[in-house]
Amino acid sequence: MEFEKRLKALIELGDFVKSGLAKNEFSELFHQAYIHNNWFTEEFCQLSFSSLVSHYLNEDKLNEWLGKYTFSNQANKKRIGLILAGNIPLVGIHDIISVFISGHISLLKLSAKDSILTKFFIGKLNEIDSESTSYFQIDDKLTGLDALIATGSDNSARYFEYYFRNCPKIIRKNRTSIAVLSGHETNEDLKLLEKDIFQYFGLGCRSVSKVFIPVDYDLNTLIEVFEKYRYFIDHNKYYNNYIYHKSIFLLNLDDHLDNGFLMLKENQSNHSPLAVLFYERYQNTTELENRIILSKDHLQVVVSKEQLSFPTHTFGSSQTPELWDYADEVDTLNFIHKL
Repeated sequence: MEFEKRLKALIELGDFVKSGLAKNEFSELFHQAYIHNNWFTEEFCQLSFSSLVSHYLNEDKLNEWLGKYTFSNQANKKRIGLILAGNIPLVGIHDIISVFISGHISLLKLSAKDSILTKFFIGKLNEIDSESTSYFQIDDKLTGLDALIATGSDNSARYFEYYFRNCPKIIRKNRTSIAVLSGHETNEDLKLLEKDIFQYFGLGCRSVSKVFIPVDYDLNTLIEVFEKYRYFIDHNKYYNNYIYHKSIFLLNLDDHLDNGFLMLKENQSNHSPLAVLFYERYQNTTELENRIILSKDHLQVVVSKEQLSFPTHTFGSSQTPELWDYADEVDTLNFIHKL
């Protein structure tokens, strides 16, 4: 299957998904995904598909992304194992697209949490061009690998490093995202930040789990603005997490703010529990930047309007990465090309 045919199949898949969203044709699929995994609500399945169309399967963006690489129609396909996460809908799709467009075979170890949507994606690609069927194999044992791309926890990463020690690999560990506020943000800025925090229930590595604020920042500003996702409290799994952490804070007499569906707590950790947003106050920008740089290997995204000494994302954009926004800043296509 030549490169041009693989690219054409991805573009046609994007057109199919775009048309299906416009006609509301995926309701049953999204319902099945929700029954299988209650974190995958129809709202967030739809958001994932919309982002896929706009950022990953968009013809102009695909050409922009692929323009700096050279693709051959080699017959010697590599077998690349993909261990996929399942924390948000279609979270492993970038790896799947990267291996496919490079002309290699994906050996897929699917997450039980996201098997339905991932299988749908691959199945529809196979329908568009039957030649693509040879590029995907579901194989939990991942036998006969030439390389590995794995996403998991810090604990699973140690296992992956040892078990696959003899093959080239990308191993991704726990990461989270943060936001830096100056106190000069508008209500619209904070409404966009709300998306970075709450979309996908805050379960993604690109979800903001902590905000850095000036020493004199009034936290009630956030409490009053964050309202759009109040309905989360009616979601059983989210509610259970909210009640559990609220009980712990109350039993331990921990200071915190509570708006009825989110708690804000001062904490130096960047990783906050579900239904909790950590915050940390800073004296000046230099101190702040030094603090963030020390933990950069554990961060996926920094959201801010401030001019900082490292790359930042605009408010509301953390959950909509482009094809060239590589996880952990490791160029997946470059890794594949070097095999």
